[in-house]
Amino acid sequence: MADTKEALPGRQGSGQTVDLYEAMSRLNNELADMHRELAQKNAALEVANAQIAELLQISAQEHITALRESEKKYHTVADFTYDWELWISPEGKLLYISPSCERITGYRAEEFIVEPALFIDVIHPDDRDAVSSHVKEELMHTTDAANLDYRIITRGGEVRWINHSCIPVHGEDRSYWGRRASNRDITERKQAEAALTISEMQYRRLFESAQDGILILDAETGKIMDVNPCLMEMLGYSKEQCLEKTIREIGFFKDIASHKDKFLELQQKEYGRYENLSLETAGGLQKEVEFISNVYLVNSQKVIQCNIRDITDRKRLEEALVQARKYETMSTFSAGYITLTKDDIKKPDSALKFLDEAEKIVFKARDITGEFLTLSGSGIEYRNTADPCKLIKDAALQSLRSSLVTCKFNLPEESWEILISPGLLSRIISSVVKNAREAMPHGGVVKIKAENITGKGKKRLPLKDDTYFFIGISDNGCGIPRKNLPRIFDPYFSTKRMGFQKGMGLGLAVVYSIITRLKGHIHVESKEGIGTEVSIYLPSTGKPAVVDEKKEQVTLKEIESAAGTKRILFMDDEESLRTTVKLLLKQAGYDVDAAVNGEEALRKYVQAKDSGNPFDAVILDLTIVAGMGGVATIKKLLEVDPQVKAIVSSGYSTDPVIANYKHYGFKGAFTKPATRAHIIETLQKIC
Repeated sequence: MADTKEALPGRQGSGQTVDLYEAMSRLNNELADMHRELAQKNAALEVANAQIAELLQISAQEHITALRESEKKYHTVADFTYDWELWISPEGKLLYISPSCERITGYRAEEFIVEPALFIDVIHPDDRDAVSSHVKEELMHTTDAANLDYRIITRGGEVRWINHSCIPVHGEDRSYWGRRASNRDITERKQAEAALTISEMQYRRLFESAQDGILILDAETGKIMDVNPCLMEMLGYSKEQCLEKTIREIGFFKDIASHKDKFLELQQKEYGRYENLSLETAGGLQKEVEFISNVYLVNSQKVIQCNIRDITDRKRLEEALVQARKYETMSTFSAGYITLTKDDIKKPDSALKFLDEAEKIVFKARDITGEFLTLSGSGIEYRNTADPCKLIKDAALQSLRSSLVTCKFNLPEESWEILISPGLLSRIISSVVKNAREAMPHGGVVKIKAENITGKGKKRLPLKDDTYFFIGISDNGCGIPRKNLPRIFDPYFSTKRMGFQKGMGLGLAVVYSIITRLKGHIHVESKEGIGTEVSIYLPSTGKPAVVDEKKEQVTLKEIESAAGTKRILFMDDEESLRTTVKLLLKQAGYDVDAAVNGEEALRKYVQAKDSGNPFDAVILDLTIVAGMGGVATIKKLLEVDPQVKAIVSSGYSTDPVIANYKHYGFKGAFTKPATRAHIIETLQKIC
């Protein structure tokens, strides 16, 4: 174009026009070429745009697909959580709630979205304030991660425990997006915790109130981890003196080496039972104890629990029981020979008086034996209805004979039957009245009152039955010191001087044992210098008592005339008793044979029956060391002779066989030692 323009001025006429056209033509061609090139480029651009559009469409689709996959994963994670998940906006709006809320609350997620107040409504009324305060703190951004336990009430009315955990949610730019919360059903855990708490409370209550000493030791080191009040009282050590020390360090055990070996044995076997161990108290006294120990785990730690029972009194009672049995044999033997000697003495001189006193001592020994047996638990109480008023009077007056103490009675005209044998009631009254007499050495008055009471008159007493017979015995003696009152029923506790039965401390202990085993109650109130009042409650039938007519005393002549030639078989494993009773009965006119045990008695009874010279009665000792005793023997005798007339004898007055002898097939019973008159009187009743 520039060349054309420069050429035009150099040309003139038609030649100039031609050049102009040629230039224009070339220009048009060039423009055409440019248009074609532009068209080609536009076409290529359209193809590129189409390709870009296609690529953009594919990328968007992939992005959308990716977003959908991401959302699917999010919903899978969120919607299928086991816990109840929440997302709360900064304004407190529920943005999301997982479907698991229905499993926990009974309400669907949509119900919470539509009615946001439902979240508060399901909360237990007692926990709403705490939850509302927590939500308020959440919305104020005042808490980071937070945790709260509360209760809800489900659609079905069930109470469930929820553990609520929440954290704040922030974007990449740290902007606050609200809070994410997770609610977990912890009802079973709470129930287990409550059960564990109750179990721990019960264990602690049993631990603290146990009547045996309990010691908890570290199984590895032997250090004391815990000790209960009973053991502290038993041994006189405080809890502080015991904790974190070993048994040897506080001097429980006297024989250190022996008990160290036992501890090593216990660690290996994880169980141990030890009897007759000796423990030393803080005051230096020796206690005989029984140990039962177990090893178990507590929070992955091995511990040893030692149950320690003080058997000192039991050992003393066992020793006393052995002596009592010896007294029984000796007293029976002595009583028999005293009776025989009295019969042989023709003049009532001083020797006869001496034998009278000796006989009283023997029967007093029998009473002591009975007390030992009562305390030792060698038999259970037996029950029989009795007229109480006459027994009370007789026992009280007998106990006050030859003393300066008088007795005043206030007894009902009509008393109820009480469930106690006459002998046991007499023993109760005698023991209490004798204590009152000894509290008034210079004279005084014992007041005894009695009345029938029903459940309404029992006040706040530990009694279960509806009808009771009340006996109140009071004196104006020296009284009992306050410090001694808790111990008055303890065996062997006494402030009296020692002597035959004095100072042995058996009286009230026996009374307490009898009354409690009869399911009665005894209560003592006393003030020094004023006097003592004893209140006794004995179970009653609630029916009027039947007064027995006075029995006449059986004389020796009547005995001899009644005996005739009746044959008696006497069974006892004590040779001295067999000899004595044979002499007593033969002197009274009986024909007597003896057997050492049930087997021999059965054989002799069958032989006599078959020979045509049968025994008229059989006396069987209840307890035989080597062979059949009275109960087993009577069963065999009844098989061979349903009409057999048998009497059971025993030194245990509280044995149920003595009380209910008819139930076992016997016709009569008596306790040893017995007088000749009593034995023969029992025989006369059955033959």
